Amino acid sequence: YRIAAKPVFTPDRCYLSGETHLFAGRPYRLAVERSAEPFVRVDGTRLIIGAREPNDVAHCRRLLTAFFAMEARSLFPLRLKTVLPPFERKGLKRPHLIIRRMTKRWGSYTPNGNITLNVDLVRAGPNLIDYVICHELAHAFYGDHSEEWRNLLSSVMPDWEERKSQLETTLR
Repeated sequence: YRIAAKPVFTPDRCYLSGETHLFAGRPYRLAVERSAEPFVRVDGTRLIIGAREPNDVAHCRRLLTAFFAMEARSLFPLRLKTVLPPFERKGLKRPHLIIRRMTKRWGSYTPNGNITLNVDLVRAGPNLIDYVICHELAHAFYGDHSEEWRNLLSSVMPDWEERKSQLETTLR
């Protein structure tokens, strides 16, 4: 599933206190603190980054990126497990899940049974992650976006078009 080629509405991130970042479908206010030991944690409505040099934008970006990757590796297998049963009933074997940075897609499905998800998808809520996974699982049966593919996706997720639209506006 390709990332929509629409204008980017989200300004470039500076990784400074006060900035808003999405995580798991919710906006969080960033707080960058000086800390001898680097960390990232969620505290209520804040994402807190502890960094040796709070003004080191590249370091703060790496810390938050690593945090998002760790959370994606925890969350995405659970989401796959949640949405997989209707596809398994149609004969699909559980695909191997790959999580990595992708610049032009939210996900992909390969004929050899791999599903790849964009780590940045962890910023979306579970319902949108589920949509991307179902979108890709439907490609296990139909390689294109044919009417058969659309019918299969609709039978598993009747509101997929709404979710698709929400994803395209939320993660811009």
